[in-house]
Amino acid sequence: GKVAQDVRLRTPLHFAFNPRFGAHSSSNEDKSNQGVANEDGGDDGKVGNSLPGIIRLLSNSGAAEIPEQNGMLPLHYACAYGTSTAVLEVLVEVFPESVIAKEKSGRTPLHLAMVNAHRPASTSVLRFLLSVQNSDAVNARDREGHLPLHPLASIAAKLRPEDQTKRQNIIQCLRMYLEAKPNATADFLTDIQSLPKWLREFAVVTPHVQGVLNMKIVQRFPSSLLLLDGYAHILIIVCFTVASLAFINPEEEENEKPGFVNALFFGGAYLLLREVVQGVSFISLGFFRTWYTNWSNWLDLLVIILVFYTGVIIKGDRLDGKKLETFRAICAVTQFLIWIALIAYLKNIKEEFAVFVNAVFYVVNRLLAGFIIALAVILVMFALMFFVAFRRTEDCENQVLNDEFPFCSFPQSWLTVYTMMMGEILPKFRNAKTGAKPLETIIFVLFAFVVVILLSNVIIAIVTDSYKVIKYERAAMVFWSNRLDFVAEMDATISMGKRMKNPSSLLPFSDGGGRDSPNNVARSGDDGAFYSDAAMQENDPLRSTWTVLTETFNPNHYEDFQDNEFWFYILTKLAVFVIIPVWLIAGFVTAGWLWPPQVRKFLLGQKRITSVVENENIEAEQNIAKLKDQIKVLRKNLVAEMVTGRRELTQVRLNLDGVTNDFVADFIQIKEIMTSLLDMSREMQPTTPTKDVSVISVVSAEEEERLSYEAIRRLQEEEQGDYNE
Repeated sequence: GKVAQDVRLRTPLHFAFNPRFGAHSSSNEDKSNQGVANEDGGDDGKVGNSLPGIIRLLSNSGAAEIPEQNGMLPLHYACAYGTSTAVLEVLVEVFPESVIAKEKSGRTPLHLAMVNAHRPASTSVLRFLLSVQNSDAVNARDREGHLPLHPLASIAAKLRPEDQTKRQNIIQCLRMYLEAKPNATADFLTDIQSLPKWLREFAVVTPHVQGVLNMKIVQRFPSSLLLLDGYAHILIIVCFTVASLAFINPEEEENEKPGFVNALFFGGAYLLLREVVQGVSFISLGFFRTWYTNWSNWLDLLVIILVFYTGVIIKGDRLDGKKLETFRAICAVTQFLIWIALIAYLKNIKEEFAVFVNAVFYVVNRLLAGFIIALAVILVMFALMFFVAFRRTEDCENQVLNDEFPFCSFPQSWLTVYTMMMGEILPKFRNAKTGAKPLETIIFVLFAFVVVILLSNVIIAIVTDSYKVIKYERAAMVFWSNRLDFVAEMDATISMGKRMKNPSSLLPFSDGGGRDSPNNVARSGDDGAFYSDAAMQENDPLRSTWTVLTETFNPNHYEDFQDNEFWFYILTKLAVFVIIPVWLIAGFVTAGWLWPPQVRKFLLGQKRITSVVENENIEAEQNIAKLKDQIKVLRKNLVAEMVTGRRELTQVRLNLDGVTNDFVADFIQIKEIMTSLLDMSREMQPTTPTKDVSVISVVSAEEEERLSYEAIRRLQEEEQGDYNE
């Protein structure tokens, strides 16, 4: 029957969506029951049943409400294998609750559609599931606390670069999911962060993700923590510089060293605390890989180690000799790293810094691809040429007296060639006492052309082209990826702080917390509510006070004031001119905690950026969609014309058959009439000799045969003419 079940409690309606039914092994059945794609992200290209009539026939008996042994409804199967929208409408019409129904692992139909997002049929399935009103399927979690975005990230990571069609299907599914605007929870951003690079770069430039990141970054706690990070970096730079110089130079004031060293320790301790909290937070969420794969965290750890190491040395006795030289080198390296750490911090604040930092890395990668090697070979070649040309000359023989001549040893020659590439040619060349010989002149001219003119312009072109790529094509991706990393860290830190009330929740797989815990799921939801509570922001007294103060500068605000109110207006403006600067200074001292939301948004908020690549992709998609519509219309018109032509041809054939039948009938009738007339003429004629009668009979028969042949031939000619027409 329609509700009959096999040993796995599957009904015929379940099997209606399995394209491999009857031709797969038990292991494949297990995979199909779980709704999981192949390990390599591949599939057999088949989809489930797409005939709504068959599905309605099987569903009207209540089969749509019957789960199999894993708790999967027929709708779970339909979403896993893919089907048409009409079929999904039938299943949801029969059992509306199936849209948010969960199987034993807690996965909804949307989870199964996302895990198979690489299949072509999944886009229509996802579009239908997200269009169902009041389902809230985008925020549903399985038993492990995973959003539907998590299985999509898992399957996307398995795709190879050559799987472009599958990647495009996943991008379409991700776009539809983000357009549904899921809640801005910590797990949502963590799942975005766990996407492979090619998919994460697409996600961060979508309006919803950028809106979430802007909304979170301007909250009081993230803004303050971001400013405190900047204060810590500046404090370390200033204190390390002063303390190290005071230690290296004995003539510096001794009483200046201890205070700066203590402040240096304080800055290093703050950065260490931040890194520890971030690491523990990511461990508690089960995403420690996100922390240790971020190069800026390792840079901060290295800075912390060097800060404490140099601080301890500065606190001790003074060094001399080789120890002092070693300490100088360590201080130089530390200076370099603390400034790099500051630049890495600034790239989270402004797009310009993000573009600069990533442009440097991008240019270095392109240069290392071949240009650096070619440049090194050319410099070594010219260094040897100069070294050989000036070897055993008067300038090199008198090296004791002329110790500034640069080409008497290979290391000096190579260093001079390098500086000559930077433009320093004539000063060194003028030191030659023997005059410019033809060979030496040729070498200098050749060097100037190949290195100074040719290679210098090549490197300028590479740098310019690379910066354009970053600036105009990857600026949005780079900046929002950096902001995503920081906001994800803030979410992890806030989640960690909320769970500090329950120490057992710090364990990744304990009952009291962790991503597997339902309690943790609720807390993640609370995080999202904390960030997305627009009403709380609107009721912020700092916001309303700032609005009132800034309204005093609105020229339309005092259009109707009377003469006696003039001085009140002037005093109000003067008071505002005093209050606002004091307020801004107080907010700066408190790391933005006392700033109104408008100021934090102005300083840290970022307008949505659409990259050139995204614009080109959108335009290309629109053109492709228009072309597809035109092809569909053309195909429809062509099919209609073919049907009309076939109908007309059939009608012509029918008409021709009718004319032929009528003509044959008329011809037979004429033949009968002629036969009757011939018989009558025979009866009316007098008796004649036998010879004459036979002759007349023969002539009549031949005439009759001739007439019949001509009539048939004319009939055939008319039929052929009608057929040609």
